Amino acid sequence: GYIYVVSQENIFFTKLATWIERMSFEKGYGTISLAIPVVNEESLDKAMNLLMTYRVDGIILNLGSDIGALNVIENIVKQSVVPVVMVERSVDIFEVDKILVDNTEGSYIAVNRLLEAGHRKIVYLGVVQKELVEKERYSGYLQAMKSAGNDYAEKHSYFVDSYSIENGYQKCIEIVKTIEREEYPTAIFAASDILAAGVYQALNQ
Repeated sequence: GYIYVVSQENIFFTKLATWIERMSFEKGYGTISLAIPVVNEESLDKAMNLLMTYRVDGIILNLGSDIGALNVIENIVKQSVVPVVMVERSVDIFEVDKILVDNTEGSYIAVNRLLEAGHRKIVYLGVVQKELVEKERYSGYLQAMKSAGNDYAEKHSYFVDSYSIENGYQKCIEIVKTIEREEYPTAIFAASDILAAGVYQALNQ
């Protein structure tokens, strides 16, 4: 069973469900994927119970890292009678297997690639750092810029409230209209594909 939080704009979760189904099939398993609109006790409990009626052998969770949902997730996971694995974003629950992305290193590698291409004025565009994922992505950016002896990052980091194409678009418009000409960026590091889509629209316009 695969339970994930549905997102209208971010197709990553749907693509991940497709890959889980494909790999499971190759290993001789079938997959039941359930998308829930929000993580709360009712929605998660309902999804878990539904999967148990199908007598699944294990459950994969991709529920984000909302601290407010920590107790709900922890209680339901620990009551599960089948193995549970959390993927991609994970709240801090001990004794539960997790498969995580190294966001810090990923950002570092991406920004370093821009530096190797000759860019020095690289703007950061990300989401306000409420969760660990956002903090890690920003940390990788700062570390890469610092390793190049670049203080541009400190003055040219921009944040939006949430991941959306509109937020990426509006913030990029603001960036290109307000930055002084001598400080004008030659590259923008967007912390997600969703924000990058908005950046592309703004730059194209």
